[in-house]
Amino acid sequence: PATANVSAPQVCSATPAGDTEAPEITNFTATPSYGYVDLTMTATDDMGHNLTFTITYGTENAEVEGAPGVAVTKRIYATPGTAYTFSVVATDAASHTSNVANANATTLTIPAAPTPTHDARLVYSIYSDAYTPVVAQDFWRSNYGGVAPLSENDYLLYRMTNNMIVWGNADQTGSIHPTDEFYTDGEHFGLDVSNMAYLHFDVWCDVADQLNTVNINDQAVTIPTTRTIAGEWVSFDVDITGVALTDRQNVRWLKFHPFNTVNCIAAIDNV
Repeated sequence: PATANVSAPQVCSATPAGDTEAPEITNFTATPSYGYVDLTMTATDDMGHNLTFTITYGTENAEVEGAPGVAVTKRIYATPGTAYTFSVVATDAASHTSNVANANATTLTIPAAPTPTHDARLVYSIYSDAYTPVVAQDFWRSNYGGVAPLSENDYLLYRMTNNMIVWGNADQTGSIHPTDEFYTDGEHFGLDVSNMAYLHFDVWCDVADQLNTVNINDQAVTIPTTRTIAGEWVSFDVDITGVALTDRQNVRWLKFHPFNTVNCIAAIDNV
């Protein structure tokens, strides 16, 4: 019978042979926008294996991988008009840690929305500083339909800041869902707006030609002409008299969509 050749057991190391030097951060820059900061970093290393960049800012941290000598970018979603200090270190496969590099950035400030001029006696205010609200001001959410938000890359982020609601990464699913159900008198009922003719809201977006539909519950209302103008507030008065009476008597949620340009930033006020 043939005799099998059996080799001796091999012991493998998780650490690449010859990896004796720590990586070095050679470049780290922060480029701010309205609702995010793009961090670009480069590091060298004596081996060709990927590096892990660990970014710290305040009490938060994030990671991204990249090859030595190649610029890597990580987008950090952040509150508009806020100063941040970012630190980064690179770690190689042998757990050698680089020097610490720092970068400062202040996100751009979205200007205040226009002051509404509608007679307060003829308004049900859902979100605005100009009128007394008829619902609590903490109901604006990034999730929708009971589905919890995922990561910043999978779903919408929002920041309620400067008395406006701001979303980052607003391209996800092509929609923004800013409201959950309204609660009236402690019960699970919606808001009765059956005696109202128009839905007013102001929208700011850093990208032009976004937003063409608003939903009241499941009833879609098309915005006839005006879309967003890049970097400017646009005021909308949308006729809702065509929405089914049963929905106008029981408004449980609103949906504004689509903001379908990749990575656009959107804000809303005076609803």
